[in-house]
Amino acid sequence: MNWKNELIVLGYLMLFVASVAALIWRRKCQRKSRLPFGDDLKLLRVAGETQLRLVHKLEDESVLWLLGASLLPVTVAIMLLFATTLLPLTLQLG
Repeated sequence: MNWKNELIVLGYLMLFVASVAALIWRRKCQRKSRLPFGDDLKLLRVAGETQLRLVHKLEDESVLWLLGASLLPVTVAIMLLFATTLLPLTLQLG
């Protein structure tokens, strides 16, 4: 790399770091100045109920996801082994 390329890379990195720092600083300023909801707003359910529902839904579906995640590689391996029997004898090992 010549010095022009190094200068371009250095400028890009400085711009990237500056933009990330600006975004973090902006988020911190917004977090301090903004209220989560207005004073006249009445909540319809207790805090955290939606998260609790999501956790219960995840617990109910996790068994199916784990079963699928464990059976998928086995199914693919069996299909690949079956596909090797269909190869011509010259391509098969042993």
